[in-house]
Amino acid sequence: MSIVWDFYVTKDGYNYCQVKNGDKFCNVKYKNNNSTTNMLNHLKSKHPTVLNKKIEPCSETVGSIK
Repeated sequence: MSIVWDFYVTKDGYNYCQVKNGDKFCNVKYKNNNSTTNMLNHLKSKHPTVLNKKIEPCSETVGSIK
């Protein structure tokens, strides 16, 4: 499942961005067409810090791969 669903809610066939801008939600809407590309692009361009907080690099060292 895509990470974008942590930031969107679906209602009446549309997906609404739920990232807070001050005291209000962004609420940009996208038609629910089973694609998350436009929603992800919106997050990257308008709310990049929420993705940076959500996606953190793994700091654990995994055994060598042969």
